[in-house]
Amino acid sequence: MEGKVLGVDLDHPLRVVDDFLAIASQDACKVPSHFALVRYEKYKNTGNIGDINDAIKYVRLAVQWTPEGHPLMASRLNNLGIMLMGRYEGTGGISDLEEAIEVTRQVITFSENHPELAGFLTNLGNQLGFHYDKTGEMKSLEEAISISRRAVELDLSGPNRPMLLNNLSNWLSERYKRIGEIQDLEVAIRLTRQAIELTPEGHPDKRRIWLSNLGNQLENRYIRIGDVADLEAAIQITRQTLMDTPESRPERARIMNDLGNKLESRYERTGNMQDIEEAIQLGRMAIKSTPNRHPGLPRRLNDLANKLENRYMRTGEKQDINESIQLSQKAVNLCPNDLPARVGWLANLAMKLKNRYERTGELLDLNRAIRAARSSVDRSPDNHPEHAEHLNNLANLLERQYERTDDIRSIEEAIQISRQAVDLTPDDHPDRAIFLTNLGNRLSHIYRRNREAQTLEEAICLTRQAVELIPKDASSRPSYLNNLGNKLKARYQSVGDIPDLDEAIQLIEQAIDLTPANHPNQVAYLINLGNHIECRYERTLLRQDLARACGIFFRAWNCQNGIPFHRLRAASRLLKLLPLQGEFAIAAQLAKRAIDHLPIINSRSLDLQDRQFVVSMFAGIAADACSLFLDSQKPDKALQSLESGRAVIIGQLVDDRSDISGISKLCPELGNSYRSLLEEVNKPHDDGAPDLEQHVQRRRTAVKELDACIQKIRTLPGYQRYLLSQNIAEMQKCAADGNIIIVNVTTIRSDAIVVTSTSVRIVRLPMMAASEAQPWLQKQWNGSKVERGKKNKEYLGYLSWLWRVCVSPILKHINGFMEPLKEEPPRVWWIGSGLASSMPFHAAGDYSSGLTDNAYYTTLSSYTPSIKALTHSRSGLSSKDDINGHFLIATMGTTPGLVKLPGVSTEKDGVVQALDGVITPKQLTQPSTDEILKTLDDCAFVHFACHGYTDQTDPSSSGLIFQKNDGSDLKQDIMTVRDLSKINLKNARIAYLSACSTAENRVAKLIDEEIHVVTGFQVAGFRHVIGCLWPSIDRVCAEVARGFYSSLFRNRNTQWGDRDASKALRESVMEVWTTDLKRPLNWAQFVHYGP
Repeated sequence: MEGKVLGVDLDHPLRVVDDFLAIASQDACKVPSHFALVRYEKYKNTGNIGDINDAIKYVRLAVQWTPEGHPLMASRLNNLGIMLMGRYEGTGGISDLEEAIEVTRQVITFSENHPELAGFLTNLGNQLGFHYDKTGEMKSLEEAISISRRAVELDLSGPNRPMLLNNLSNWLSERYKRIGEIQDLEVAIRLTRQAIELTPEGHPDKRRIWLSNLGNQLENRYIRIGDVADLEAAIQITRQTLMDTPESRPERARIMNDLGNKLESRYERTGNMQDIEEAIQLGRMAIKSTPNRHPGLPRRLNDLANKLENRYMRTGEKQDINESIQLSQKAVNLCPNDLPARVGWLANLAMKLKNRYERTGELLDLNRAIRAARSSVDRSPDNHPEHAEHLNNLANLLERQYERTDDIRSIEEAIQISRQAVDLTPDDHPDRAIFLTNLGNRLSHIYRRNREAQTLEEAICLTRQAVELIPKDASSRPSYLNNLGNKLKARYQSVGDIPDLDEAIQLIEQAIDLTPANHPNQVAYLINLGNHIECRYERTLLRQDLARACGIFFRAWNCQNGIPFHRLRAASRLLKLLPLQGEFAIAAQLAKRAIDHLPIINSRSLDLQDRQFVVSMFAGIAADACSLFLDSQKPDKALQSLESGRAVIIGQLVDDRSDISGISKLCPELGNSYRSLLEEVNKPHDDGAPDLEQHVQRRRTAVKELDACIQKIRTLPGYQRYLLSQNIAEMQKCAADGNIIIVNVTTIRSDAIVVTSTSVRIVRLPMMAASEAQPWLQKQWNGSKVERGKKNKEYLGYLSWLWRVCVSPILKHINGFMEPLKEEPPRVWWIGSGLASSMPFHAAGDYSSGLTDNAYYTTLSSYTPSIKALTHSRSGLSSKDDINGHFLIATMGTTPGLVKLPGVSTEKDGVVQALDGVITPKQLTQPSTDEILKTLDDCAFVHFACHGYTDQTDPSSSGLIFQKNDGSDLKQDIMTVRDLSKINLKNARIAYLSACSTAENRVAKLIDEEIHVVTGFQVAGFRHVIGCLWPSIDRVCAEVARGFYSSLFRNRNTQWGDRDASKALRESVMEVWTTDLKRPLNWAQFVHYGP
């Protein structure tokens, strides 16, 4: 820079005049130039943006006042370029950077023989390098290297040579990061070492810069080569640099952040918690010292987010992953779209969202993660060193998507992308190991589908290569050993070679030994080891293997830091194995603890689809718990375990619809708070909103506030048990009008629990073995007309078996009758649990011996998902209340893409005729879902004659099929269970769903949840719902519907009770089966849900 800085004190105006006169007497142009230098020096010490603005203003005046050809013109233009760069570094304004480059190019054009040409060149090189940082344009970086190299060649022995060497080193390092050529990094390290050696001890500021750069370069070489000595040297150098940097220096924040990054790298290698704790502390201090508009802030936010994520992965602390995502999202939001670093930060955000998804099951996080990862892949060039890592991240997420949806396209794309990542990665690159093992994992998914030995062999080969590549002391090594062990077990299960299983067990034992006891991954490794030893027990039948497997699963269950889903997997296995050891009481206690665990992970913050995923992890636990409690002679606990652990989602949805008018009368403020918090928790979100993470966090906060509000409500008189599971007395009260019968079938035992208004009784069902039930449940009853005769005969066999082993013994126990009934049959509400969840108890019977040995004749049957749901159904309008609402009939004679339903017109006419003018129905033909939903608010009765849709993986997507016009063509328009769960109707009485499979319950992992279209209408507010277990034929649908309404409105009666809805359906079906008795698939599918 031009001249020395004299003692001008711009903060004391009276002194300025004397200083000004002293300088002006020498050279008038020096005045603004000198003022500029003073302000610039002050800015470097304070970081105050006002100082750099003044400096630029003054240096512009100096340039303006300097005559052309003046010997100081080059220096003053150069100073302008330097100060513009200084402001750019403080604010990130691209216009300052571009002007600095233009100005410095001017300097060089007329300075070919200038003694400071090397300095001018290095300034231009730095400016071009920063331009590359900002824009990602390789031509800027290549020119920066070329010009910096020329500067070094011009000045072979001058005092500025260390600076020139350092600058060239910086840009070679940047090219290494972009292209991955190790030679660039090696040359950069050599140049930086030379710069340090040539810099005297009396220049601490410069030495700090060179040392800081050397630390970063050594860290990069460690990341590439894996030599711990490089990392240790980098930490030592950067720590010393930080100690030597005064507190007032602006660059101190950057050095703190750099040291934190290096400590994080060492933590990732060694697992030493002290390193990650110090790294987080340094990251927080760095951010605190960084101005809000500083261009380095996004990077520091991203780096701290990574550190918090690392700690979360070790401790499982939810707050860490939530804060990590918030910081990562903020970094992305602050980062300009065209900044190359944004690519990596998007990839980091994606991985953090993935990790939270794996803990909570919230699909929103997975979808957001996939979008961010795709964006990072699309934005990174194929030749970028981190492109393979971005590909691997995306493949990880697609693998999770496949695990959630079972969509083969996701895993196929994941494998294709994984192969690209492996192909792009050199053999000696440290990341090659993780890319290999991940590809092996994805091939294992395909093997489980196609069972092709060559697929599994490739997976094993890739994973062995990964194990050989990963360093022995790497903290991630256990996961590689675990992955290989799982694949060897898969080969054992295919081939039966016991050495494969033995090696698999040894590998996972090693993984567990290398993993700290409190590490969240420990639970997954323990579960795998337990599964492997259980597998060996099945082969050897050695009791010690069984005992050891149980012990290992108990260790997994007790891993408090483990992901809750994994712990539940351990509990589920124990509930199967402990009875084999005769440990029924211990198993029952464990089952109770597992069920109590459900509210921890089934948060109100999850949407319906996510709740299904979470609850699916509990599949079978409640049913097993019931069997275990019954074996321990504890019927009350058996019943409570079923009510707490099944139909959980339905229970939550009806809780949200509970009447709070009494609460509002007692405490209006509490009632209003509860209502507003509930609305906030259930408020839908926009997946593409820029503030989505804030919305997610606010919803989580609202859930906590809602829970606290509910606790306050429970202090009100009469509300002590508000929204708690029903106690036995409350369940018995629900059985005042009949018997509630829960049939629970597991591999442990089979029973019926009969709840009456005065007792809870157990009926053992020893003939109803799980092994006999399963073949019936696996049969498909739909088929062509040619197959229908055979399937009707088989179904009669099923109904006869169900009558003999289940329904008849239960009814004998209750009533002690088998004589023809002289009075109306008793009310029965059926609830199936475990393997009995989808059984047609209402139609069970021996139809070969006449018309009396069956459930139709002996009972008035209804269904309910749970006792709690039945209680809710009774809480609305009574059937005897005055009708206040329309009767809607909606028909779909034709549906885009599906077969025509010519019978719906006949059915509609029959319903209208049966109503006999008591009610004039409103009719909608070929409606859309929106039309239906808008109409439902005013409806007391609805009758739908249309196609139904059952989603076999996501039952909340099941629904009734209507149509909509998308502007060019008619499309199917499904009114889903999810749509119905969002409405709360006040006048709804009866919904008659004359559509196929509206009560079908066949999603194995959700079978105890009873989520289907019928229960969707119950949740929406309909007191009674009629549905079908499978499709029927048009003639029968029309006859049953006409008969139902004829019975219900007989003699123009509108004052009917709850019993009458079930009775009307029974009478209508029995009218049909008197002529179609041997064809149960025509009439047995009609069911009634409600009180």
